[in-house]
Amino acid sequence: MEIISIRDLQYELARVCKAHNDILRTYEAKLRQFGIPIEEIGFKPLESTVAGQQLGRGVAGLVTSPP
Repeated sequence: MEIISIRDLQYELARVCKAHNDILRTYEAKLRQFGIPIEEIGFKPLESTVAGQQLGRGVAGLVTSPP
């Protein structure tokens, strides 16, 4: 059985949150590009956050491998 460290899980969480937030920003930009107000999609997309941490704020691909 593989033992997964807390640090590895934190890295994976940061990576997935960043990917999610990047997709949201891309989606919203495409809506604006086509002149569709974000309010018309019928729900408010939520950015992923983790209490006390600044995840997913860098440029795409910036998250590095875990130490």
